[in-house]
Amino acid sequence: MENFRKSFFELIDVSSSIIITSHISPDDDSIASVLSMYDVVTKYKSDVQVRIVYTAEKSNEVVGRYGTFQNFEQIEFVDDVANHLNSYDLLIMLDGAEYHRFSRIPEKLQQIKTSVVIDHHSSPPDNFTISYIDTNSSSNAENIYSIFYDTELPSKKVAEIFLLGILADTGTFRFLKPTQTKTFTVAKNLVEIIGISIDEFLSRYNQISTRAFMLLQEYIKNTVFDEIDGWPKFQYTFASEKYIRDNNFLDSEISSASSMYAAFYIRNIQEYSWGFTVNCRTTGDYNVSFRSLPKSVNVRDFAERMKIGGGHDRAAGGGFKKTDGYGSVSACVDAIKEFMRNNKPLIS
Repeated sequence: MENFRKSFFELIDVSSSIIITSHISPDDDSIASVLSMYDVVTKYKSDVQVRIVYTAEKSNEVVGRYGTFQNFEQIEFVDDVANHLNSYDLLIMLDGAEYHRFSRIPEKLQQIKTSVVIDHHSSPPDNFTISYIDTNSSSNAENIYSIFYDTELPSKKVAEIFLLGILADTGTFRFLKPTQTKTFTVAKNLVEIIGISIDEFLSRYNQISTRAFMLLQEYIKNTVFDEIDGWPKFQYTFASEKYIRDNNFLDSEISSASSMYAAFYIRNIQEYSWGFTVNCRTTGDYNVSFRSLPKSVNVRDFAERMKIGGGHDRAAGGGFKKTDGYGSVSACVDAIKEFMRNNKPLIS
């Protein structure tokens, strides 16, 4: 860690312009990673030009629920981060270590001369100038905290950012492993700095709108419980294209409802240890969110072997593109089931 930190700041010293990015379709830990890194870089070198840039799923993508977090207004969604590198010296990539997770044209992204990655996923990493990957870390936000705040505590505003990422990727500590108990110490420090209860903190950004709740009800109604030989029993759900279109749901509402369903219903039905949601987007493409219990299907491995995405062993995601012939929810579900019939699960 000390060697990485030294090399990191050496790269910052010789850089005049920096892009910070994270994976397409950001989650809480992704947002926490880019916002905390922005704070680290700009405090160390105040005269450096820094942008936070995401490859957008659509041109008007919004993440407005993060509006109370420091430097949220610095986040830009663009056509593709790979198209915005020409005048930048350094690319910092967070919460992922594979170029294809950040860009739709990863081969172009790899052309930048100097790159840094900080990640905590188990997927095999691509090559970068320097990297710090701790797969035992509970979240990437905790990685950044450990690297850059080992001797001093963050400000209240920055502590809020770190807690955002940690609470999300630990499921409010539900997913912590015996090897990750240091997270409790980090969280203790952060909560003391912030000075409010975790429940109050979550209420600032984690509430669901009435429209998203309406969509959640549709997900519950459409739940299917299924079995395929050789695989643990699973459940899945969806909202039809017609239902999404007729009610003019935004992508942010679809994501909110899908996340709520995955958190509270997948893995919590007796005998059904894993499952997924299929979510049609306003672009015409489809996202899939996988969840599983320990000693059930390793969903990161599942998504990687299907070549549709990646993530964590217990929580992963992927996507199906309309241009690849996936024009309906049923086509996506059929593809997943077909993969299952022709492959064996990794149980872990």
